[in-house]
Amino acid sequence: MNSGSIPAKNIQLRIDEESIIDVLGSDATEENRARWIRSVNANEIRILQNGDFTTCSFGTSQSNDNGFWKYGSEVPIRISYKGWFGYKYSDTQIIKIQDSDSFTGYMWGSNA
Repeated sequence: MNSGSIPAKNIQLRIDEESIIDVLGSDATEENRARWIRSVNANEIRILQNGDFTTCSFGTSQSNDNGFWKYGSEVPIRISYKGWFGYKYSDTQIIKIQDSDSFTGYMWGSNA
């Protein structure tokens, strides 16, 4: 999500394969890993208006580390983008692998 007050452009996500080896589950075969890294590193979000967001599947997690990711693991990813007035930004963020709409993994049910 672009929470800033102006659009961001040429947004790139970059992952270093060596930095994720320890957080991969059994479904992260060499073919799946290469496909995932290529899809993240080779794509660019041309423009993201302030207040807008975009989503992408980053693989699965399953019990006993049978998914692509080990559940609860943390993945470093480099985010770079250009501001509207020519400024460039780049920083590494940590993404936590968690299957939930809640950052704690728990949430209240609806009061239907």
